[in-house]
Amino acid sequence: MEDFYTFYDLIIVSLLSFGFGALFIINRLKRKILANQGVKVSVTKVDLDTIPILETELYNDIIFLYDTKLKTFQGQASSIDELAKVYSSFKKVNVAQVIHKDERVWFINGKVRKSLLDS
Repeated sequence: MEDFYTFYDLIIVSLLSFGFGALFIINRLKRKILANQGVKVSVTKVDLDTIPILETELYNDIIFLYDTKLKTFQGQASSIDELAKVYSSFKKVNVAQVIHKDERVWFINGKVRKSLLDS
């Protein structure tokens, strides 16, 4: 009966090792993709918590940008692309998450992206 438990122990250890290995490889690929885009952000829990979350409001064809945590005004522009450039140059922030027209987009180095991994 001891051989029976040992066999299952080996299977469990093998599956756990495979899972951790896969997570490690995925994390390395994400970092490599972000580095190729010129984003100098290490993808860790602490860094992801510090990425600002912003929200836009549209009023008379002008887009206003607000920080959702601080409840402060961050900038304004006539288009979302222009707003990304203004925000990144004014705030010196490489990455920010933005809620615009009920859609989540990213400001990465002054450009608008649909996801963090878009090129």
